Amino acid sequence: MIGLGLIIIRRWRDPWWRFVIYGLAVAIVPGAITNEPFHQLRLMGYPVFLIVLTIPPMEWLLAPDATARPRHVEQAVVAPYQSPGSFSRPIRLGILGVLLAATIAQAVDFQITFWREGPKRVYEFDAMYKPLYDAAVAQPQRPIYLENGMWGPAYMNAYWYATVESRPISEFVRLPDGARPPSGVIVLSSNSDCQNCQVIQKSGAYLLYRAK
Repeated sequence: MIGLGLIIIRRWRDPWWRFVIYGLAVAIVPGAITNEPFHQLRLMGYPVFLIVLTIPPMEWLLAPDATARPRHVEQAVVAPYQSPGSFSRPIRLGILGVLLAATIAQAVDFQITFWREGPKRVYEFDAMYKPLYDAAVAQPQRPIYLENGMWGPAYMNAYWYATVESRPISEFVRLPDGARPPSGVIVLSSNSDCQNCQVIQKSGAYLLYRAK
C-alpha cells in the first residue's frame, strides 16, 4: 500500500510504474471471471506485481537523510519516491522494522495454521480420490474409465497417480462430458452417485462403480 501511494503521488508520470499498477489490476481478472473455486493458479501473476510494488517503499525507507549529503548530490541520486520528506531516517527505519516484524509474525501465523488445519483439507486436495484409485487399479479389468462429474475434472488425478507409479496411461479411458460408459466397465467418477450401475466403493465425493 505504501508503494502504491508513492507511485500515485510521485511517480505517476513514469510509464513503467503506470504499467505496474495496470498489471496489478489486470492480474486479478483471470481469477475473477472464472467459476473454479480453487483459483490460486489463475492468480500466479498477482504476487509478482505485489513484490515489485515493495521497491519504492524500500528505497524510501532506506534513503539517507537529505542533510547527510550536499543538496546537488541528493537531488541527482535520490529519486522522487526515495525522497525522505519530513521523516527522519531513524523514524523511517523504525517503520521498516515494524513492517518486517509484522511480516515475520504473519509467516509464523501461517505456518502454525497450516500445520494445524492442513491435514483437514481433504476435499481441497482431492485426498479422497486416492483410495478409489487404488481400488480401481487393483481390479483386473482394463481399461478403467474416468468420468468427470459435478465435482470437477478429477480424471487428472488418475493420470497423476499413474505417472508417479510408472503405470501406462493407456490403462485409462477418459469419458467425454455427458457420455455414458459402456456396459460392464469399471468407472472412476467424480459424481457422488450413478444411475444403472453397481457401486463398488465410495470415498468422499468420488465413486467407483461398474456400469450396467
